[in-house]
Amino acid sequence: MGELTGQPHYNHHAHLEIFGLNSQGRGIAKSINKEFLSNLQEFVSKQLSMEYQKGSNRVHITHKEFREHKRLEEQTLKQEIKQHKFQEQIINIIKSTAEALKKFFMSEQIAKLEKENILLKRQTSEQQGEIIRQRGKIKSIIEEAEHYKTKLITELSKYLPISKPSEQPKQKIPVQHIQEQQHKPKTLSRSI
Repeated sequence: MGELTGQPHYNHHAHLEIFGLNSQGRGIAKSINKEFLSNLQEFVSKQLSMEYQKGSNRVHITHKEFREHKRLEEQTLKQEIKQHKFQEQIINIIKSTAEALKKFFMSEQIAKLEKENILLKRQTSEQQGEIIRQRGKIKSIIEEAEHYKTKLITELSKYLPISKPSEQPKQKIPVQHIQEQQHKPKTLSRSI
């Protein structure tokens, strides 16, 4: 039986045996013409639809040697298939290991990024809180400044006659004074 297919493996062949003795009591098989025997072999192989090659230079082997040769071929083929499957398994293991490593390192990176994100959110929240506190301080300083401004104006109004800007009369500047100012040479001064 074939090891790979599980089906019987047949080596079709035929044997021709000639029995008979000549008048001297010797076998007649050796005295028959070899060409006649070759033609007879070709005729039988055609009638039985068997392969036949006339004048073949092939080395003829026994059926035991032929079966052993076929068994070795099948065994070699089976080993090659096993080796191919083994190589495919190794390739699949390498691929899956690479994917697992990639996922592992990616998960580490993702975890690291998530930690950084949490830290940044916390910092942003703290900074927003600080901004709100600073705005409150600024508002309180502005309110305090307005209070002191009002107090100062009130105190100054006790000692000086201060009128509100809308109550002050506008002074008219004579046109002649403006023209004189335009024609005066400009001088530059520096403090040292």
